[in-house]
Parts: sequence; C-alpha cells; structure tokens
Amino acid sequence: MKTIGLIGGMSWESTALYYKTINETVKQNLGAIHPASLHPASLHPASLHSASLHSAKILLYSVDFAEFERYQAEGDWQKAGERLAGIALNLQKGGADFIALCTNTMHKCAPAIESAIDVPFLHIAEVTADELLKNGVKTVLLLGTKYTMTQDFYKQILIDRGINVLVPDSGDIEIINDVTMIPHSYLWHFFVFCVFCKHSFTESLPKVIAHYNSARFDICFRYVRSKLQHQLCAKI
Repeated sequence: MKTIGLIGGMSWESTALYYKTINETVKQNLGAIHPASLHPASLHPASLHSASLHSAKILLYSVDFAEFERYQAEGDWQKAGERLAGIALNLQKGGADFIALCTNTMHKCAPAIESAIDVPFLHIAEVTADELLKNGVKTVLLLGTKYTMTQDFYKQILIDRGINVLVPDSGDIEIINDVTMIPHSYLWHFFVFCVFCKHSFTESLPKVIAHYNSARFDICFRYVRSKLQHQLCAKI
C-alpha cells in the first residue's frame, strides 16, 4: 500500500472529510470479504477480524488556516506557495509516495509544490475532470471561493479537457465566497446537498441557519437553482 501525503487544515473541517473518505474507501476495497471465502470450512475468526481493520497509510500536515487566509487576502501567493512547497517536501522526506492538497483554492500554488518534490502531485482539478468525463458530464457550475471561481488555475484545466465551465455572475461571487468561508464549513456541504436533493436549504436547517445570515444562503440557493434551470436545462 502506498503512503499518501496530505496537506490539510484549510479548513480542518474539510480535511476531516478527506481523511474519513480515504480511510473508508481503503477499508471497502481491502476489507471486503469475497463471497467465495464464506464457506464454513474456510472461515477463521482471525481472518474475519482483520478484514475490517484495513485503513490508509497517511502522513497529514495540518496548517493554521489563518496564516494562509492572510496570504490570500494580501495576494501573497508566492509566500503561500513557498510554505506549501516546504510542507510537501517534508511529507516526501517522511515517506509519502505522492502528495495531495486538501483544498481547491490553494491549488493556485500547485506549480510551486510540483517543482519542489520528486513524487507525484495529485491535482484536484485533473482528477475532477477525469471523473466528469468518465460520467459523460460536459457542462459544470463551478462554486467555491472567489479565487477559484474567477481565476484560471482550476477552471482552465477543466476547459482544456473539453468541459464547459459556468461561474456565478460578478454580483453573486462575493456572496457565494462568504458562504465558503464560514468556519463551520459543513454548512456549505449541506447547502449543496439540499440543492441537488431538491430540498429547501432554509427549511432543512432552520436551527443552524439561525446563527448566520439566512438571506445569503437563500440567495445562493436561488442562484444555483436558476443556473441549473436556465443554463443547464435541469429541473430541480
């Protein structure tokens, strides 16, 4: 099994999802018991027990998000790239077979990371494009931070692969950016879930939204619904 080097902490909430999903996938792929092995004569308690214990080999470096948010706000992408490149190199020295960055926005610094290491760097936009094309998806609505939505470091990779990328109108970008930057980032995942499962976000999470500006969530929901209806011809 290869060792994965993860750069996380941007945010820690989303990094936890990466960690959980990777381990669940490894357990599913390596821990499943093949039906042919269920013959009573071949069963052994030790083998049944070990089958459920597989997990990923991970080296995780979790940064202080505040430091990198400051680099973003100041436009100091060079410093951010230098810091991430150093972290990636340390993960490589620690035994990582490849590096992955647990955030979309900081892939703006991918060139700095790639130039600092000898092991492969798993670029999130490249693997996203692979998955989209595998499933026959040719048009996508890209949501994220304002940097991800307005700059080319992510969307251009999709475009170069023949995927049509839609982004919010300029007046809505700041609103959607604010949603992605809420410390409790699970709210963003709930929002996307509600949109694609045809649920009203404000009805699904009234107690949670009460702590934030619910009007902004409602605007985001209506914006995505409108885009999907009118530009993607989707009915939700």
